[in-house]
Amino acid sequence: MARYEHLLIYKTAMDLAVYLEQVVRTFSRYHKYTLGSELRQQSHELVTLIIRANSRQIYSAEAPALALAWRTVTPTSSLPS
Repeated sequence: MARYEHLLIYKTAMDLAVYLEQVVRTFSRYHKYTLGSELRQQSHELVTLIIRANSRQIYSAEAPALALAWRTVTPTSSLPS
């Protein structure tokens, strides 16, 4: 199984894509090929972006140091200007 298939957001996006495919089938011919095409494309792009975002994890020697630095940052600290 891929690393992203267990994610709730991935499952929800796939459910949305399947639902939109079913709904677009009921559109009139004009709307099926204009609005329907755009809906399909956007839902497939959403799934693709979720997969990409999940695959861009940091897997290197510096990952533990970054995790430690992230834990030491307090939510009230301000970013430098």
